[in-house]
Formats: sequence, structure tokens, C-alpha cells
Amino acid sequence: MRASQDLTGPDPDLPGGAYYQPDVPWIMYFDNAGDAIHGVYWHNNFGIRPSSHGCVGAPVWAAKWLYDWGYVGLPVWIHEQATDGADACHGRPPGGYPPQSPRRSR
Repeated sequence: MRASQDLTGPDPDLPGGAYYQPDVPWIMYFDNAGDAIHGVYWHNNFGIRPSSHGCVGAPVWAAKWLYDWGYVGLPVWIHEQATDGADACHGRPPGGYPPQSPRRSR
């Protein structure tokens, strides 16, 4: 879990073939492949059209609520796979993933 992080990854539809999204808030990785729930400040198209590289994007206020409520090790179940070809957020920080922190108390 990270309060914010710059995310980068491949995107063949963008100039240069990659995206860079600075200061993405309230990141909660739920596997070791880079899949995460995080806040999205760059659009407000939730439920209107697909606009993800595979992560679960949420309004910043909702991501903050989940971040404050959740803890490292909280089980996450994915019920449906994306049908638009997205496979992962690719939000890999330089140098790899952050170390797991101990479970936070509420």
C-alpha cells in the first residue's frame, strides 16, 4: 500500500508507446503482477467507458476510504476479467515493488 506513486507502462496507442501518470494516489496492490486499486484524478468516466491499463481505478475519495479501511493482506476477489485486452496496471515502481508492510491496526 502506498499513499502515492508515479505509474508508467506500455501503451501502443500513445506517442512513444508508453504512459506516465505522476502522483497516483492511494495505491493498494493486490498481487505481485502490478494489479492495484488506486485513485484516479485524470478523468471522471467511471462506468461510462473502459479507460484503464488493467488496474481498478476509483474516484480519489473512494480510493482514500478503501486505503484507510484496508490493510496489507486483506483478501481481494476478482469476479470478472476485463474484456478490452487489459492485463495489468503495469504500475511497477523503479527498483521493483515496495516491501510489504505489517498489517495496520484500525
